[in-house]
Amino acid sequence: MTLNPNQRVVAFTHHPRTVYIDVTSRCNKACSVCPVRERTIPIGDMDFGFFRSVIDQLHRGTEVFLYQTGESLLHPEFFDMCAYAREKGMITHLSTNGLK
Repeated sequence: MTLNPNQRVVAFTHHPRTVYIDVTSRCNKACSVCPVRERTIPIGDMDFGFFRSVIDQLHRGTEVFLYQTGESLLHPEFFDMCAYAREKGMITHLSTNGLK
C-alpha cells in the first residue's frame, strides 16, 4: 500500500507486511528518469497527525518505507516521524538523493 501526502483517511482491512508512505511530494531535484515530474497530485507534506494514525494501525514489525517519489528529508518533521514509527515497533527504510 502506498500513501501520499494528500490523503487524509486510511483504514486497513488487513495488516500489511510492507507500507510505502510518501511523507512529502516535494523534491529538490529534477531527475529525467523520475516519475515525480509527471504526477498530478499537489505538492505538499503529510500531516504528522495523519502519519501517526497510519502507524498506529500497523502491527509491530511492519516494514515502513518512508519514500516513494518525494525527497523525505525535506519534510520538516521527518526525523520525528522516524522516531515515532520506531517507537511503535516498525522497521523503517529511507532512500534519499542526499542533497538536503
